[in-house]
Amino acid sequence: MVPRLALHMMVNESNFGLLTPLISVLHGPIFAGVHVTHVELVQLLSSSELQATSQSLLHSSYFILGGSIGNVLWGNLYEGHGASGVYGLGMFVVAANAAFLMLALRVLEIFAGKRAPYSPRGLSLATTTPATKPPGAPGYAGALRELDNPKNGTV
Repeated sequence: MVPRLALHMMVNESNFGLLTPLISVLHGPIFAGVHVTHVELVQLLSSSELQATSQSLLHSSYFILGGSIGNVLWGNLYEGHGASGVYGLGMFVVAANAAFLMLALRVLEIFAGKRAPYSPRGLSLATTTPATKPPGAPGYAGALRELDNPKNGTV
């Protein structure tokens, strides 16, 4: 995402024809990677009873709230600071969100007091797809509940 925003920031009249196709080619894979990561993260963090509700909230907030607020906020910033200012700030926001997410997952792991079997630490969240988990494996919250279960002998 950050490289794509950097390319957007560099577009001007002299290199428009060169950078625009490159940016367009990057759009699909980057959107797919970000979307899959969000879906998988919600799947990992929600309990099995709330997975459908969690996915609905994710999509509602992403497409409805995010699109509306983003359009107003970034549109006003674009008018005031131009394209390079908006895309530069966008790179900072993406990097800050990634750092916050990694910190939040680490704090969740520490707060739980145990390391879950499918902990995102040390893994790229974009590659943590359902195919990497054994069939029937619980999500992150379910794995923590299993660790706390005295019947499993893992207390």
